[in-house]
Amino acid sequence: MRTNAPQPLPARLAAHRRPLTRRRGASRLAAAAAAGILLLLLWLAVTTPLSRSLHPPVSPSLTLVSAEGEPIARSGSIVEPAVAVHDLPAQVWLSFVAIEDRRFLVHPGVDARGLARAAWHNLRAGEVREGGSTITQQLAKTAFLDSSRTVGRKLREMLIALWLELWLGKEDILSRYLSTAYFGNDVYGLRAAARYYFDVEPQALRVEQAAMLAGMVKAPSRLNPTADPEAAAMRMRLVLAAMADIGYM
Repeated sequence: MRTNAPQPLPARLAAHRRPLTRRRGASRLAAAAAAGILLLLLWLAVTTPLSRSLHPPVSPSLTLVSAEGEPIARSGSIVEPAVAVHDLPAQVWLSFVAIEDRRFLVHPGVDARGLARAAWHNLRAGEVREGGSTITQQLAKTAFLDSSRTVGRKLREMLIALWLELWLGKEDILSRYLSTAYFGNDVYGLRAAARYYFDVEPQALRVEQAAMLAGMVKAPSRLNPTADPEAAAMRMRLVLAAMADIGYM
C-alpha cells in the first residue's frame, strides 16, 4: 500500500502563505478602517465644536432698560439663559419627547424605526409629511448646519447626531435642544418662550402650557398662540394625546 509522501518544501510554504496573506489583508482593512474613523473624529472635532450647541443661532438684539434695570423695549431676538432638564418637572420635557421623538431615550441619535415609519407614512400620503428626525438630529441641524434639503446635508446631520450622542448624555442633549429651539416671534429657548407666552418660569409651566410650547416646534410661526390660537390649541391637544398614548400622563 502506498503511503502519502511528505509535501515538497515549496508546496508546504505555499500552503502556509495563503492564510498568512488573508490575515495580512484583514489587518490592513482593519487599520484602514481605524484610520478612517480617526480622521472622521478629527474632522468632527474641528468642524462641530460642542460649544456651538449651547446657543441658538440668532442675530444680535438690543434691549432698552429703565433706570431701575427693567426692560422697556426690545429689538431683535429674545434669548434667555439655558435650561437644565433636571430642574424641570418631568411633564415639561416629556411633552417634547412625546411629540417630537418618543424613542429619544433609547435610540443612538438616529432612529431607524422612526425613519422607516416616516417613509411609510409619506408614501401612503403621496407627499412628505414626516421627516423622521430625532431630537438629536434637530439639535445637530440648528447648531451646525443650514436649512437646505439635500441628501448630503441629511447625511451630515445623521453623522453629527451620532457624534453628539457619543460625547454628550441624553440629559445634556435634551437640555441643549430645549435651550435653543425656536418658538416663533423671534423667541429662542424654553425659558424665553415660557416667559413670553405665559409669563412664568419654565419650572412653573402647567402640563397644558408645556404641551402648547412643545406643539409649536414643528411650525413655530404658524402654531404659536399669538399667530393662530385655534391651531395652537389643536396642536396642544395632539401633544397631550401623544403623552397619554405612551404612558407619560
